[in-house]
Amino acid sequence: ARILRLNEDLAEAICLAHDLGHTPFGHSGEAAMNELMKGCGGFEHNRQSFRIVTLLEDRYPRFSGLNLTHEVLEGLTKHGENYYFPDGERFPKDGAPSLEAQLCDFADEIAYNNHDIDDGLKSGILELKSLSEVELWQVHFEGVKRDLPDRPLRLQTLQTITRIINALVLDLIDETTRELEVRHIRTGDDLKQNGAGMVGFSAEMRKKNAALKRCLFKHLYRHYRVERMAMKATRIIRELFKAYLENPRTLPPQFAARTETEDPKTVICDYIAGMTDRFALIEYKKLFDPFEKV
Repeated sequence: ARILRLNEDLAEAICLAHDLGHTPFGHSGEAAMNELMKGCGGFEHNRQSFRIVTLLEDRYPRFSGLNLTHEVLEGLTKHGENYYFPDGERFPKDGAPSLEAQLCDFADEIAYNNHDIDDGLKSGILELKSLSEVELWQVHFEGVKRDLPDRPLRLQTLQTITRIINALVLDLIDETTRELEVRHIRTGDDLKQNGAGMVGFSAEMRKKNAALKRCLFKHLYRHYRVERMAMKATRIIRELFKAYLENPRTLPPQFAARTETEDPKTVICDYIAGMTDRFALIEYKKLFDPFEKV
């Protein structure tokens, strides 16, 4: 954002807030919650993020939510391929998202792909043999081994990830700068009319990045241990939801009180969606393990 001379505060705010609405256990948890909330509008984490910052946060005496600018809220609703638009049509559906909102998606993807490589290798689920098939990995890994031949393998892999991030970021900056010049974007109106897909990788880097994502999908996200955890995540969220629905008084007092005036399912959804993975696991044990303190 700084190199592209964008609004750094806006970019940071969108990046920090865009996943606030995610359930525990990532997309597995989101799918489970969406199924549980059928008939109540379903569940989608972007929509929940918007709900948190405009309604659920309670910090000001005269209005609900946080005191966020129009641009931040618009960035939260228009930062993905499929825009989320809140009730009331607060933001126009036509027109491209801000460059800061578009940048958020790519910063997010660069971060989670490379963190997933690190987590996959550290856990032993992902093997270097599988990554060797990916050009984006192998070119940088070979370069690190040439430059740091005597360093431990763990440090070599971390340095490879650093170099991949650097390559992706530099390509993104160069290609976005080129697109801004080619499309003659000078004003906000120019951006809204002709700015869709303005931020992005070059064609060559898109192919390399897509190959990396295919490798992660095949060798990491579909690994049997990951599938088992996804299955457990679904069961945990379903059982928590069911227990709270059967007896809302088992919810913390501030949530239990809301069930008297709001749809209990919505209240339970808000509570569970606000949990971390660890908190959800602890809560599950408290509710279902007879030897765990409640």
